[in-house]
Amino acid sequence: MHNAVHLPNAPKLDNLFDNSTAGVIMKPNIHVTTWKPFNQSSSLFLRIYLNATNPVWDREKHALMPSRTHIGSPSLHDFEPNEGFKWYTPSTSDITLHHYRSCQKEWWNMFKSDSEVVNGKHSVQSENNHAVSTCQYFRQYQQKDIEIIGQHIEPRVLKLGQMLTCNTKN
Repeated sequence: MHNAVHLPNAPKLDNLFDNSTAGVIMKPNIHVTTWKPFNQSSSLFLRIYLNATNPVWDREKHALMPSRTHIGSPSLHDFEPNEGFKWYTPSTSDITLHHYRSCQKEWWNMFKSDSEVVNGKHSVQSENNHAVSTCQYFRQYQQKDIEIIGQHIEPRVLKLGQMLTCNTKN
């Protein structure tokens, strides 16, 4: 029997889909992989890059119930609820998606006026600047929930990796 991982927001997940909800749109925290790694000693990618932005409107994703959406409408970035159903954006304190990717230079124009993302008043000299420099002014927040999950699963992931490696040698 495995010990359960306790995450403070987990009970709220049961309330995301009521009888009238077709789906939800989640804003991601972006773990910028071109930032200096937070934990270089970890074997898990998600524990190496623990720092992330505040939730942003980029790379948002949907979780939906297909039976409550128009046939053919669900895609990675869009869906159309059936009549009588709705979609909404839950509070980021209830659910947040974690997205890992390198810094993108177009993020500056998207986020430069958002004080929740950008740290103080800065400017990128040219829109053609290298993308890595774009994200140097973004606020970074350690994601403690990801650290809790990472600590819990890392030994199992490493054990599974060893088992798979042994099986491929036979």
